[in-house]
Amino acid sequence: MDVLVYGIDFNHKKGEFCQRTTLPYYFISYFRTDYVAEIASAPMRGKAGDYLILEPGHIIYHGPTTEADEGFRNDWMYIAGEDLAELLKRYPLPLNEPFHIDGSFYLSSAIERIDKEKDLSLDGWEDVCNMTVRQAVIDLYRAYKKQASASATDKLEGVRGAIMRNYKHAWTLEEMAQCCGYSQSYFCALYKSRYGLSPVNDLLNHRLEQAKRLMLYARTPINEIAEAVGFSSVYYFSKYFKKKEGVSPKDYRQSRLLSPALPAHGIS
Repeated sequence: MDVLVYGIDFNHKKGEFCQRTTLPYYFISYFRTDYVAEIASAPMRGKAGDYLILEPGHIIYHGPTTEADEGFRNDWMYIAGEDLAELLKRYPLPLNEPFHIDGSFYLSSAIERIDKEKDLSLDGWEDVCNMTVRQAVIDLYRAYKKQASASATDKLEGVRGAIMRNYKHAWTLEEMAQCCGYSQSYFCALYKSRYGLSPVNDLLNHRLEQAKRLMLYARTPINEIAEAVGFSSVYYFSKYFKKKEGVSPKDYRQSRLLSPALPAHGIS
């Protein structure tokens, strides 16, 4: 599989439609806002939270609704290669028609990883991009299969698992709540009732545990560790770390590092 071009939270201005195109590539999109599109030569209206996977040779044409004040936004990518066709046979998601899943991170987190790999172009980056697409498709398929019959508890467990697996992602409360299809206030209340703390603090604690593990087994600079586990800045990371652990990250590492002879290396 070869990811050709992509966009995250791509903004189409009011009245702006994408060019009506037929290409020999797969098109995958997550719509962050309501939209209109042409599917199988027929116009249709879609909702925020829809996914769309078009096979090669299908018309790609979509744009904002007539009442949209600011156009519409979506995440998208074009993919070439027969591997994707085989993958979609094993994990049969709806093709050439919109389907709804409560969660945008499946596509956006994959695009973020692919963008980083393409930018760095380290050894094996093509394989990492390939695996990232495969994982996104499998996660989408699992979410699609589970969603129809999921109870509120099942949804919450699934969303928490996704958040913790993708802890590096810059999660917002809006995005977390949208994964369950709940309002932010209801999602936060339900989450705290079940897990004893807010979703934000739960995520921060998980990031902190990952950082502690990295500090024990790697000679990586603190600022790189903070970025690697999803903190927005090393200052915020250090402040939160000291609040929870009672010592600075540097002092924590010095007191607990398993071996002073460990070689230096970075974080992938």
